[in-house]
Amino acid sequence: MRYAILLIAGTCLGIAACSFAAKPSGDTAMERPASSVASCSDREDTVPALLPPCPSSPKCVSSIAGCAPEGRTVPAFVGDVPGVIPEALTDAVLQLPGCTIETRTPARVHALCRSRVFGFIDDLDLAAEQDSTLVHVRSSARLGWWDFGVNRARVARLHALYGQRVQR
Repeated sequence: MRYAILLIAGTCLGIAACSFAAKPSGDTAMERPASSVASCSDREDTVPALLPPCPSSPKCVSSIAGCAPEGRTVPAFVGDVPGVIPEALTDAVLQLPGCTIETRTPARVHALCRSRVFGFIDDLDLAAEQDSTLVHVRSSARLGWWDFGVNRARVARLHALYGQRVQR
């Protein structure tokens, strides 16, 4: 009985999230007017456009202030070598539930994270700053309007896993 209630509630939430996916006003960075992206490009002199800006919808978090709407920023990671994503951070990404790495270079990682119940795919991106040891992160849902805090929780979990690996 409990599983049936959870399944019905999850289905209703999934349908509600998908119904907002068709919202026409600025759901992706490509559709957003240039003026709304300007806050992200303001940092181009200090931080190159490492990660795409978050959409205006509350389904994305980013460590680059100005690339995420207010309240949607998360802390960056600190690595060892400038311009390189630490191996421990890449290993921590693989420890996240449902996440697989799609592309990987020394300075960039793109992972797909699939939800357990409905199989929704979220994008998780890491990008290392060229001249510092900072590694920026962006986690965003592909569908829907809200992420119900999933992306912020994913980045927090990634911070915890990375911290455990670094302390070993």
